[in-house]
Amino acid sequence: NGSSRGIIHDLTEECGGNVSDKGIVNVTSSSCYNYQYAKFAVDLDDVQSYFESNYGSDQWLKYDFKDRKVSPFCYLIRSSPYNKGRKHLMNWVIEGSNSDDSSSWTVLDSRNNITSQDDKSAVQVFSIQKTGGFYRYLRIRQTGNNSSNFSDLRLSALEYFGSIQ
Repeated sequence: NGSSRGIIHDLTEECGGNVSDKGIVNVTSSSCYNYQYAKFAVDLDDVQSYFESNYGSDQWLKYDFKDRKVSPFCYLIRSSPYNKGRKHLMNWVIEGSNSDDSSSWTVLDSRNNITSQDDKSAVQVFSIQKTGGFYRYLRIRQTGNNSSNFSDLRLSALEYFGSIQ
């Protein structure tokens, strides 16, 4: 069902609920479309809810681990609960930062024209191309259009696997 035993999963179990609602991880986005909130991306066992941004270039979803830092080696994306061709993610980067104003980002992974996410609740794990650093902030940023040829970012779950300190 796309659930996992990654960093968000472990923090969810530790705090007993949604890590955003509980104030453990600050989950924010560049924008939010029609009440499809960023915090839905950390509800790993909920396959019906999803996050969706407004239209626009470089839409993003960011996790602020606050007093912790993480070093990811891979990540999981679960697409939204819509059929093939319905705004599924195809082009993105994963970025890390330690800048308090999040102005300086390091690209950790880059994907282009990925079609494996273009299906209802498709789950896939991707390896991080640049590993080794610890970051307070991780974000996924859409770098091209989705499977409907639109610029909004839509996904049901985003989980990171790696070390946390």
